Amino acid sequence: MGGEKYLYLKLGNSNCLAEYWLSGSNVLRERAVAVYFWQTKAETIKDVVGKVDRGEITERKAIENLEKEIEPYKNKKEEKLIKPSHFSQLREFFNAKKDNAKFIIFGDKNIYICEPKGEIEDLSEDKCKKYDEEIREFLKNRFPKRWNEFYKAMKIYENEIPQHIPKVVEVEKIETKGVRETPHILATLRCNQYYNRSTCREITDFGAVQAIKYCLKGKIEEPKNAKDLLNFLSPYELETLLFLVLKNRGLFVPAWRGGTLKDIDIIGYNLGEGTIEMPPVTFEQEPKTFQVKKEADEASKNADWTVAINFKGKNDAERVLTAEWLLDQIWDSKRGAVKQGQEETVEWLGHSLWWVQKALGRNIEDLISCVLS
Repeated sequence: MGGEKYLYLKLGNSNCLAEYWLSGSNVLRERAVAVYFWQTKAETIKDVVGKVDRGEITERKAIENLEKEIEPYKNKKEEKLIKPSHFSQLREFFNAKKDNAKFIIFGDKNIYICEPKGEIEDLSEDKCKKYDEEIREFLKNRFPKRWNEFYKAMKIYENEIPQHIPKVVEVEKIETKGVRETPHILATLRCNQYYNRSTCREITDFGAVQAIKYCLKGKIEEPKNAKDLLNFLSPYELETLLFLVLKNRGLFVPAWRGGTLKDIDIIGYNLGEGTIEMPPVTFEQEPKTFQVKKEADEASKNADWTVAINFKGKNDAERVLTAEWLLDQIWDSKRGAVKQGQEETVEWLGHSLWWVQKALGRNIEDLISCVLS
């Protein structure tokens, strides 16, 4: 398979077993990773995934086959347990070696990048019992306040009946990166609900993929436009950028991010007597509200303006502010220089994209100028 593929992989609830599996001190005594997904068996999953890949059966039929395997263990009141999203994640995990994919795993203080080695197998019955004993002690030591919650979720046996069977594979070529040393967009990826509510999903965010490449090789793709450049920022950094742009334009912005008002992240107040123009936005006496998103299909219904780096919709596009708009607020293309008053903003952007500048050997002013030309 061409290209590079990176899979976000979660090892236990809140990644509570990341260090257990990757330390080499686990029940296998080898560095490994695992997925659970009820009592499904590795051989059955390999079989149905292979048939789906070859077009012999549909995903729906594959799910039905897996459901049959866990039927004896199900509570009679439970309906279907395996959803299409579950199967797609199992498919990613079981195809990882074939796809030459790398797993991206978040531990307490480190990010681990590794590759699968060997075949995926069920954890043997004798090791399953030992596993329950080991993770109990591991979780007690690692998470003294939450260990019981994690243990109940991740232990195998409940009243001598397995509630799930770990499907395990050894890993190799492990790279360990301290969270504090990695680009913010990668360090905060586990805060993204699309990933943290999943077990195994491909990382497709352009900026996150480039951050992984930087951590592995120190090389990244050149940004071709304003969208590419600002996609190097995390969602939190993007909100901070808008906050600084507005503040340094003379507006009062009470907080750098939202969280309490539905669909509203930033509010800008003009406390002066005159009008502040940031076309197409005009600040008079009434405050203006903004929703900030990396991707959006439509403009916010509650905010006056939506700032979206990747806007895929058509309706209400006139209320969407793009990456070009953001950079136009801090850079004077005619003069080829930072706009007056926005020096702090550009300095902050440079510090945030330290890794981009290092990888490309170019400073932030040069990058902004090039993507706007």
